[in-house]
Amino acid sequence: MKAVITGATGAIGMALISELVKRDIEVLALCRPNSARNSRLEAFGPKVKISHCDISELSEYTPDKEDKYDYFFHFGWAGTTGAARLEEKYKVTVITQNGDDFHQRAGSTKVIHLHGEALKNASTLRPYIPIEIDPANPDIKLGDKAPDGSQIRPYVVFFNENLQYGIWKEAVKAIR
Repeated sequence: MKAVITGATGAIGMALISELVKRDIEVLALCRPNSARNSRLEAFGPKVKISHCDISELSEYTPDKEDKYDYFFHFGWAGTTGAARLEEKYKVTVITQNGDDFHQRAGSTKVIHLHGEALKNASTLRPYIPIEIDPANPDIKLGDKAPDGSQIRPYVVFFNENLQYGIWKEAVKAIR
């Protein structure tokens, strides 16, 4: 099995690479040319191949013809349109901590939101069940009630809250 990762030298990318290498999965790390953090990847040894590609050129990147990849993980910061274009050739799952719909607006069709979605609401009693925002009344005010009668809140993971277990399992399944 083989995986491609953008944003490989960030905290999430490094943690994911560590896990993939433990599972004997080869990794192609797409890194910005001249990034001072690229040397971090050398510690993983021969299972990690580094290829230089600026995120703005991701849609033009072509891996070696003999390489076939099973997964594409896009954690690169400076743009996501490349992930959508890669869906034409690869099975792409975007696992993001962003709370917005940026990846979907960029064309990605399989997005896992680890920290929830700021463009949805939830109830304080059931914070892991999304409620669509009323477009006519999008602002949340103290006293606004969810259908279960509790205070409505954003459908996001707040500081010191746990990730939704089902979303976490979906993300783990996507990387296996």
